[in-house]
Amino acid sequence: MIARTGFALLIALGAIASARADDVRIVYYDISGHTIRDLVEQMQAKGPFDKSSGGRSAAYTEWRVPWNFRYESTPRSCKLTELNASAEGTMTLPHWVDGGTAPASRMKEWRHFVAALRVHENGHYAHGVQAAEEVRALAGSIQPAADCDDLTRQVTNRAEAILEKYRAVDAKYDRDTKHGQAQGAVLVIEN
Repeated sequence: MIARTGFALLIALGAIASARADDVRIVYYDISGHTIRDLVEQMQAKGPFDKSSGGRSAAYTEWRVPWNFRYESTPRSCKLTELNASAEGTMTLPHWVDGGTAPASRMKEWRHFVAALRVHENGHYAHGVQAAEEVRALAGSIQPAADCDDLTRQVTNRAEAILEKYRAVDAKYDRDTKHGQAQGAVLVIEN
């Protein structure tokens, strides 16, 4: 029995039941300020780099789908015996370090903003979970091949196509939600 491993990295700027908030690693970057304008400027300066837009964003989720498979070789064919895939991810969110001194109305607005960011970013991570489930489901549709190199190409090409599909889903999700703005991830700068 031989094992092969594939790996794809998906970047992200329909949640499904198996995509829970505790499945993704959450990291924070510190911002400070006393006005919404201060906070927005801090996020623009310190926020995570969004590779899809080429700039900084308030929050960002990076997910990846590591996968591996095993096969059995006979003199006439090579058969897939096992295919595993999982989703792993890191969500980066802002942390307002001096928010405890803010007026209650500003803190309420901030909490609403961060909750909306979290909803949006959970949507990105859910795409990684869906991709992993779809890669695992390939096991039922991969037919034996004439040789193991052909089987390896077949599994790799189909898994990579699934991952590419979910990259496109992520991009569409950002367009459809205006990077979370349609989900409430908006701060209104005071004049």
